[in-house]
Amino acid sequence: MIIFLLVFLPIYIWFILLVNIYSAPFKTYFKNSIYFYIKTIGWSILFGVLVELPFVIDLIPFQVNPLYISIKYSAIIALIFFYYPALFTILLLYSNSKFDIAINKDLYPEYYRKGLYDLNQQD
Repeated sequence: MIIFLLVFLPIYIWFILLVNIYSAPFKTYFKNSIYFYIKTIGWSILFGVLVELPFVIDLIPFQVNPLYISIKYSAIIALIFFYYPALFTILLLYSNSKFDIAINKDLYPEYYRKGLYDLNQQD
C-alpha cells in the first residue's frame, strides 16, 4: 500500500493531468508522467499523500453511536466541499506551471506564459 501511495498514485495523478490538457499517445503520457514525478518527487509524493489523507477516517473503528456517525459523515461532507476543491485547484495550478516550463516553452510557444503577468512590460 505504501509503494502504491508513494510511487504509483503520484504517477497516475500526473498522467491524468497530462491527459486533460494535451493530446498524445499513451506511451508519451506515461513517459511524461514518470518524468514529472521524478523531476518533482517531493511535491508529487506530498500531493499523493494529501489526496489519500482523508481516507484515514475510514480506519477509525466503527462504533454504533449516533454522535460518532454524525461527526464522521460531517467530516466527510466538509472534506468534499472544502478540502478537495482547494487541494485540486492547488494541484492543477502547480502542474500547469510545470507543464508551461517543460512542455509549452519548446513545443507550444504560443501558449507559453499565456495569461500570466509580464514582469518586463513597461507601462
